[in-house]
Amino acid sequence: MRKTLLTIAACLALTSGSALAQTMRHDAPGAANPVIPGYFADPTVKKFGDTFYMYATTDGSGAGFGPAQVWVSKDFMNWTLMPMNWPDTHWIWAPDCMQHTDGKYYFYVSTQCGDPNCKAVGVAVADKPEGPYVDAIGGPLAKGFSFIDPTVFIDD
Repeated sequence: MRKTLLTIAACLALTSGSALAQTMRHDAPGAANPVIPGYFADPTVKKFGDTFYMYATTDGSGAGFGPAQVWVSKDFMNWTLMPMNWPDTHWIWAPDCMQHTDGKYYFYVSTQCGDPNCKAVGVAVADKPEGPYVDAIGGPLAKGFSFIDPTVFIDD
């Protein structure tokens, strides 16, 4: 199963660089994505309970202009797209999500922080993996010119 997850994640990441994917909207059918329809990049697949959640950069231009969304599946074959309410910007990249020992879900994204060249990492919290999310700390977790693509790790 782990090998399958890694293979699918690699396929999704590879489609993000193709010329076809760069010109299609995130929700365009046949956007050269082998798992889900449309253009999605930087995927993170998590399994919480008996359900898989795929969080990804959403857009058709390669710039991260899409809204926060999550794909949900019980069988890893049939996926349902669910909109998310956070962040309320269309400038997000490489989302990641984890369940903390407190039972809550924490959603991390790269986003803009004012200056177009400045990137920030935002964090939100929810009771369910699909939200609704609220800002966890009232602003960016980190910001600067090279804060991109957060990945979550908890060392026990």
